[in-house]
Amino acid sequence: MEVIIKQLSIIINLLERICYKMGIEPKRKEELMNEKIELGAIVVDTVTGFTGIAVARAEYIYGSTRVEVQPTKLTSDGDMVKGKWIEETRLKVG
Repeated sequence: MEVIIKQLSIIINLLERICYKMGIEPKRKEELMNEKIELGAIVVDTVTGFTGIAVARAEYIYGSTRVEVQPTKLTSDGDMVKGKWIEETRLKVG
């Protein structure tokens, strides 16, 4: 286990160096966790590409925060599409 932790530390260090050389400043986990999506903002899930409006937030006791994203498009019948609960760290505004 100790060897794996050392290897991960080396990999993270190398990735940080690459980011700095490319002019990208990596964000720490603490920074990402402190960023909150404002309700009413149009957001995109960076994993699936699901897009919609942030309409609700649920903060759990163990630190997980999810945002309900309601899509702006309707079904072919004109009905609303059900919103999805997505981890806040996966969302970006835009």
